[in-house]
Amino acid sequence: MAFKEDSPYQVALVDMDEGFRFMANVRGGEAEIGTPVRVIYEKRGDQTIPQVEIRG
Repeated sequence: MAFKEDSPYQVALVDMDEGFRFMANVRGGEAEIGTPVRVIYEKRGDQTIPQVEIRG
């Protein structure tokens, strides 16, 4: 499984300042409603997938 090492997953609906919402895996700690995050991109084989990490 490509994402087995990432479990347990913390998935969130993220509202971006640009006005759209998307679902992503959260990196870097536990997030709550209102937690500021930034989008990062991870290479997974021949794909690049968006993730979010908590801004600190």
